[in-house]
Amino acid sequence: VIQSELDCVVGSQKLVRFTLLGRPMIALPNFAEMEKKAATEVAARVSAGNGLFADALQGVETAAIRMKMLLSAEQRIAIEMALKHRFSIVTGGPGTGKTSLIRVLCET
Repeated sequence: VIQSELDCVVGSQKLVRFTLLGRPMIALPNFAEMEKKAATEVAARVSAGNGLFADALQGVETAAIRMKMLLSAEQRIAIEMALKHRFSIVTGGPGTGKTSLIRVLCET
């Protein structure tokens, strides 16, 4: 039943089927294009190699002191990952310090 309904919706062009990184997907047409572009950009950044590290890490410490911010152990790990890799995703619930982490990185 679900497959026939999906086939009907895809047939009406309200949803589209596509493959992304070898996996079958279904999405609204405009979201499908955005997903493809995002996946292409992420893949390009990941394959580009390592980012900055040693000098930038010292810059982060200096920026945090200048901004009077005390970074948690988890934030320090996230910053190290962001500096070692060309692409990082920062996640966490409200109040976990995502914005503070990004502010320190931007000030570096």
